[in-house]
Amino acid sequence: MKYYAIIVEGRTDSALIEAMLEKGFGFKAYTNKKDLPDIFVQMMGKYPQQTGELKPTGFPLFYHTEKIGITIRIANGNTKIAATLEGLINIIENCDILEDFKGFIIITDKDNKSQEKIITELNEQFNKLDLNFSSEKNSITNESNINIHLWLYVIPQNGQGAIEKLLLSCAEEICEDNIYSLSKEVRNKLNENCFNTIRQSWGTKQVQNFYADKVQFGIISTILKPDKTIAMTIRDKIIKKDSLTKLQKIEEYHLLYEFLKNRIII
Repeated sequence: MKYYAIIVEGRTDSALIEAMLEKGFGFKAYTNKKDLPDIFVQMMGKYPQQTGELKPTGFPLFYHTEKIGITIRIANGNTKIAATLEGLINIIENCDILEDFKGFIIITDKDNKSQEKIITELNEQFNKLDLNFSSEKNSITNESNINIHLWLYVIPQNGQGAIEKLLLSCAEEICEDNIYSLSKEVRNKLNENCFNTIRQSWGTKQVQNFYADKVQFGIISTILKPDKTIAMTIRDKIIKKDSLTKLQKIEEYHLLYEFLKNRIII
């Protein structure tokens, strides 16, 4: 069996990857600790409790096909990616399946940075932990000279922004026109002078645009699943099996899909 670990910034990113693995690539979630391979048991920490039940809202998350096992880890911010990675490397180094572990994938928001800037910032984090990342070789090496594949993917690939930019493109493609239009009306309303103080509290004009994406997608999520989280909207209403053909027409979705397929599936 081949094993991979995907590290993301937050819950929204995780929900997108979960949905793509399940609906786009046919992965299934492990539902009980007793079914996990040993390497995943080692990664669990104190979760779950005595029942051994793995809940979709719990963390970390584990997925599998007959030949591939994947864990998704949430770093809770881009400044904690390196520490999350180091913890996983330490676990893998002390397991007997190092040759079966095929690599890490880090998925992070681009925001207002270039990919080169993101790599520089990650390297600063890695160096503090004695980790050496080569973006040219797609590898990470620790102080014990353990070398493992590591691939970096930023969202969006084109332009600036965060994961909500991709999700808004998905929503525009698959949602009823009036739902998307309503969310756009609210976004436009927030740009009026009477909301200057609120917008300015978000940060610079560029940051305001990123937060406007979050607000707009939050409105769509509330309409589609009024009593649920954005993560559940993504899994249940945006990334659906009957929407996959439409989603593949969206450039940013297609690029992410192909990236995952080429790193994990092939």
